[in-house]
Formats: sequence, structure tokens, C-alpha cells
Amino acid sequence: MHRAWLAVFALMTGSSVAAQASGASTSAAVIVASGTAAKSIPADHATVDISVETRAPTAEQARRDNARVQHAVMSALRAAGADSADISTVAYFVRSGRSDGPAAPLMQEGFVSTNTVHVDVRRLDRVSAYVDTALAAGASRVIGVTFTSTATRDARRGVLAEAVANARSDAEAMASAAGGSLGRLVELSTEHGDVEEIQMRQAEIVGMLRDVDIRPHPVNVDVTVYAKWEFVPKP
Repeated sequence: MHRAWLAVFALMTGSSVAAQASGASTSAAVIVASGTAAKSIPADHATVDISVETRAPTAEQARRDNARVQHAVMSALRAAGADSADISTVAYFVRSGRSDGPAAPLMQEGFVSTNTVHVDVRRLDRVSAYVDTALAAGASRVIGVTFTSTATRDARRGVLAEAVANARSDAEAMASAAGGSLGRLVELSTEHGDVEEIQMRQAEIVGMLRDVDIRPHPVNVDVTVYAKWEFVPKP
């Protein structure tokens, strides 16, 4: 994948005509170009975030109910093959449950306790099973499934090399069109790609279903580089 995001030919002239006539180097011409490259690699790791939500007339009851359901969900996940070390809880909170009513806005409706169970999945063929297991054990919904790869760093280095080559190809074409060639490399920089992991948000769908078939998505690695070369005119 190649996209020329920026291609600028800049000529910086000196201020002294007399100095140029005498052969002094008071001007410099540069070629500035960018290059992009991308690659998709197979995912080899996933995380599943599962929400446990309970509602009760009192905060204490909502908290107790949540703890009970959370324990059931985590026990079911362990029974399904998830390692205890790969299961954790995050983002726990209790809040008052309110709803807008036509007669009395923000009517009190007890309390809501929410906890998120986070599962690291090393066997991607178990993702769907863990989702089904959690929902069957009482989880309210699945917040999201995120696929990642442990090979992202190595893949990015290869993509960087391709992006630099793309930038140089554009720069060489511009230099040739301008009647010269590239000189030494003056500057080179890069930025991280937009996305290096794929997240599937299932909050509205998975939370209502069973027997969901969630298949791994490839991980996209893309980068952009910016480079500057000296321009060497033909003699």
C-alpha cells in the first residue's frame, strides 16, 4: 500500500548574488516526500470485557447481588478453561438508578451496581465459548472483544522499511523531473499507525444472543514516514 501524502520540492536561494557569482555555497535545494505502507497480520491474542450489572432498591443489595453474579461468571469462565490469572475485574461502581418520567423527571429507581470482568484469551478458538459461558452465567452484556498480535512490533519494522522505500521512490521521481538527483538524506521521521488492534463492540448484539460465533480479525499495521533529501542538479 503506497500513498504519497506529501510531496514538496523546495528551493531555498541565497540573498547574495555576488556570493553566488563567486562560487560560494549560499543556497540549498531539497526534496521533501512522504511514504506510507501497511500490512495485515494474524491475531494471536484477544481480550474480552464482560459487564455484570445488577439493580436493587438499596446500594448494599445491588452490591451484594453484583458480587454474587460476578462470582458465578468468573467461576463459569474458569470451568470453561480460562486460567484464573487471566481473569480480572475492572471499572467497578455503584450509582443511583434514575429515569426520566413525564410527571417527575429523574425519578429514583433504586441503585445499580456494575462490574466489568476482563478476560485475556490466548486460545482464539475459545473466545466464542467464553462469551456464551459468561452470558449463560448471568453477565448482562459483552462490552467488547479486542484482537491483538504479539508480532506487531516486528511487523511494524518491516512496514517502516517499505514506507521509507516508497518515500524515496517519490523523491527520486521528483528529483529526476526537476532535472537532477537525490543527494544525502537530511531528515527522516515517522508516526505510529492509526490502529494496531481490532475491537469488536458487541454491547447491543452479543448481550442478547447465545451461541455467538466470533472469529479472529487480522491486525492492521500501518505507518507513515517523512523524509528530506538534498537535491543535486545535473552539471
